[in-house]
Amino acid sequence: STQRHGGVAMSRRERIAKLILAKAQEEWSNETQGNSFAPFRPTPDAIIDTVLENAQLTSADVVYDIGCGDARWLLAAASKYGCRCVGFDISHELVMKARRAADDQQLAHLITIHEDDALVCDVSDGSFIVVYVGTEGNSKLSGRLKEQLRPNTRIVSIAFQIREFEEVRVDSFGGIKVYHYQT
Repeated sequence: STQRHGGVAMSRRERIAKLILAKAQEEWSNETQGNSFAPFRPTPDAIIDTVLENAQLTSADVVYDIGCGDARWLLAAASKYGCRCVGFDISHELVMKARRAADDQQLAHLITIHEDDALVCDVSDGSFIVVYVGTEGNSKLSGRLKEQLRPNTRIVSIAFQIREFEEVRVDSFGGIKVYHYQT
């Protein structure tokens, strides 16, 4: 059936679509908490496990997670591969949660979490970089990565391309894309 909303005729399907879109925008707004650079959206553990396994990490690797959130990438890399891991996040709450998790899992000797802006972080000694910061964030971050990273550094970007880098491959996990790059 068609009803009028604000002087505009809308079908039931259009009204439902409008409500769904409004709800999604509200949730996105709540998730980003005013931060469009890097909203916190945890990566499913199955994706983390697969990507890290395919990366063939060793204890000689140094893993960075830019916008690390609760540090689930770092916790997995440190516990399974013995890597030294460094995370950056601007959210005090998430940094504290990540540090507690590293302590709880007795991995604090391998994991360092900095409460800092991703645009000022130093990742120059990294051999594997995880980025999950959104399109705008990737654009702002790409120049810094190009300046700092050594040749053959592996980069994975979750869900968003880094247009300034050439993709090595793209994996898809139930609709979530993981973009792989190498400097």
